[in-house]
Amino acid sequence: MKAYAGSGASMNILFCAAEVVPFAKTGGLADVAGALPLALGKRGHRVLIATPQFAGQAGQRLVRLSPNVQVIFIEHPSFYHRDGIYGNAQGDHPDNAARFSFLCHEALKESRRIGFKPDIVHAHDWHTGPLPMILKTLYKGDPFFKKTKSLFTIHNLAYQGLFPAEQFFEMGVGPSPWAFKKCEFWGKVSYIKAGLEFADAINAVSPTYAAEILTREHGCGLDAMLRRRRGVVSGILNGIDTDVWDPARDKGLRVNFSAGTLSRREANRQAMLKRFGLWAGREGAGAKAGAGADSAPVFGMVSRLAEQKGFDIVLEAFEGLMKRGIKFVLLGTGEKKYEEFFKKAQKRYSGQAACVLGFSGAEASMIYGGADFFLMPSRFEPCGLGQLIAFRYGAIPIVHRTGGLADTVTDATAKRGQGNGIVFNKYDAKSLLAAADRAVRLFADKKEVERVRLAGMKADFSWKLSAAKYEKLYRELANC
Repeated sequence: MKAYAGSGASMNILFCAAEVVPFAKTGGLADVAGALPLALGKRGHRVLIATPQFAGQAGQRLVRLSPNVQVIFIEHPSFYHRDGIYGNAQGDHPDNAARFSFLCHEALKESRRIGFKPDIVHAHDWHTGPLPMILKTLYKGDPFFKKTKSLFTIHNLAYQGLFPAEQFFEMGVGPSPWAFKKCEFWGKVSYIKAGLEFADAINAVSPTYAAEILTREHGCGLDAMLRRRRGVVSGILNGIDTDVWDPARDKGLRVNFSAGTLSRREANRQAMLKRFGLWAGREGAGAKAGAGADSAPVFGMVSRLAEQKGFDIVLEAFEGLMKRGIKFVLLGTGEKKYEEFFKKAQKRYSGQAACVLGFSGAEASMIYGGADFFLMPSRFEPCGLGQLIAFRYGAIPIVHRTGGLADTVTDATAKRGQGNGIVFNKYDAKSLLAAADRAVRLFADKKEVERVRLAGMKADFSWKLSAAKYEKLYRELANC
């Protein structure tokens, strides 16, 4: 084992998550569950990750990711060898309560079986909500888990794992009315509430989101309970894997570049324009005659198409963006109404707007590494990874001030020489268009736009800093 880089003895940390990169992924949870353990491992801690053995991992049982990090796959073919982690085209799997309760029980059983005595059990999102409850009920007084403390991380409070009341018994903690009350939510069983009630500590994936979930507006009906437990609620900003997201090595780019070779980025911009049919010689519908495409900034989006991500105000503002001559490129998939809108928009604004419905890592890299601005106007955003990746690739984020976006993006148009992006405060199309106008003006100032790009590229949003904060939280828990 490598020498421990932090202070104090190394710890045993049991992670439990429904999806983990590089084995399964539907969203940012998987990135966190894959990257944070590796960062903790580099700090000398031993981490065991418990996650379902999906069909693609059949035959694997215990996999070592690094000297200090192992993944143990929880086997149950009838639960996990099926289409979709959470559901399929017909909807959520009807036995999700049983599937994820099983994961929680088996995580603790397997930890005991292989002799991994955890100092901390770190559960992630509603899928692992029963885990702190199981630890505090079935394993109360068990010598193996006597000193084990639990941390429950909220990645998105809007997803709560709600099931009919009779499925409480799927949690496997007995018929206790007390236990049911702790996870009851408007007559249903709430897996996330179980985690929030029973965990020794709660954290959200950014400091601002940790404050927002205590409010009625963002608390998703659980704000009163969270305010009652506010003494154990904190926020730690997610990081990104800087080895994966690295413009100096990314094979999806036409030309690799870094903060020290920023001028090389222009080749990626031209390649992106060509790839998406936004030719460098064409002008946007609202551009001045003869201005050319280089006078029009390119707004890029790589996103799930959902209202949470701000697409309701994007649609309302879209014609205004086009009239301003802005070029627009979107990569993503999601709600049908948004997909249909962008299909029509691409035809109507041919050469100015492009939409690729789906996901491609190479095309995502092209947008991050070629767009002038990265549009991320989320209604709410627990942390956000898109703006962090955009920073690293030199795309200037345009964001609504909320959650992790508020914690990472500072406005560069309020005072020259400061800031790393463009921020608007009010969530509406008018404010989005005003932010777009500020982006257009900034784009015309080549010296200042380069400074803003470099401010983002030079910032450290790696997991190194976040892992140190989690370590501190773990130690506080273990010593309380």
